[in-house]
Amino acid sequence: MRSVTRSSALSVPLRQTRPAPASSRHPSLAPGAEPQLRLYDSPEAAAPLWRALETVAPASAYQSYAFGAAWARHLGAGPGGGPLIAVLADADGSPLALLPLVRLRFGPWRGATFLGGRMANYQMGLFHPGQTWPQARIVALLRDIARAAGLDGFVFQRQPTTWRGADNPLTALGGRPGPSQGHASRLPASFPEWRDSHYSREAQKKFRKKARYLAEFGEVEWRRPSAPADIEATLAAFLEQKSRRMRAQGLPPEFDAPDVRAFLRRASGLDGGEAAISWRALWAGQRIVSVFAGLAGNGRVSGLAISHDDDPAVARCSPGEQLLLRLVEDLIASGQREFDLGLGEARYKDETCEIVEPTFDSAFGVTPLGQLGAALFLAAQGMKGRLKRSPRALAFAHKLRRALRSP
Repeated sequence: MRSVTRSSALSVPLRQTRPAPASSRHPSLAPGAEPQLRLYDSPEAAAPLWRALETVAPASAYQSYAFGAAWARHLGAGPGGGPLIAVLADADGSPLALLPLVRLRFGPWRGATFLGGRMANYQMGLFHPGQTWPQARIVALLRDIARAAGLDGFVFQRQPTTWRGADNPLTALGGRPGPSQGHASRLPASFPEWRDSHYSREAQKKFRKKARYLAEFGEVEWRRPSAPADIEATLAAFLEQKSRRMRAQGLPPEFDAPDVRAFLRRASGLDGGEAAISWRALWAGQRIVSVFAGLAGNGRVSGLAISHDDDPAVARCSPGEQLLLRLVEDLIASGQREFDLGLGEARYKDETCEIVEPTFDSAFGVTPLGQLGAALFLAAQGMKGRLKRSPRALAFAHKLRRALRSP
């Protein structure tokens, strides 16, 4: 494997900062025009404003209305009270910022976080790039939301420090580096250029050999399903492959949950939903050997999940890596400029992606209880990060998890 250069947008650790005192009034570009805060209890109610802002705001496809609405419909209801979409609009009603939130409740503590949960690799707000977002303005916005919605505070995680060259305004809150980082790759004009910069000739030779092994199962085809029946078949293969894999690793089979499956169906354009997730599949003969689920937006495709057939005879052909090679070739041909494989540590991500995208966690308390909750959240995230950075401790945690799940 040829070594690759890693870039990082976070050169120093994030520091916890004490927000400067701020008025509840928000600075505005237009003198005398006072922005107004609007709260909505469903994405549908905020749809026009959300759609207008997502076309210009530097945010990921996980912040699209289509993804957020599907997630809120099937996974957003909980003991905290459901979605909370906060929109800051100017005097003319045009959106300046939108925070797609979901309420949380732990005992007496009432708060909010970004919607999307574990399904959203990247979580952030949508902020109009034509505005400035100093710390005082961010703090004032969060205080106003908390007061209007009856919240003690906010906890935010999986936030990129920058996105497509723009700083994340919520870095103004301080915080701490996230337990996991993102993995991305910039796409050049040609696939051979990308391939040769990531894989040595020896590695490429091994891939060709494995491709020949895979062809023994039948003609190898790369498909982008668009018809409902084809999406259904691809989704079914993904769910089966993912479930088997997670059980084998001792992980909770979260994709077996009916509400998760309902979300994936709706976000894939089935059951009357608007398509946010697109699927790619690698076929060998009559079987799907690997599946990729992604979201596209503004020249970038974000990988939601990947799965592959765990049959040992198929697995030795590295179907997941074969699929990623076909994926990159397809993305370059279609004019995409970047793609990412989300957060988390994995060898295939290191091989495929030359960019490490730092993430951070932050929290903001409005009431004394909220400030206590913020401190506890950041401490817990710090412990999680230390565990992930210790191979021995992480291996022990995996073994313990498998032991606890065994009959």
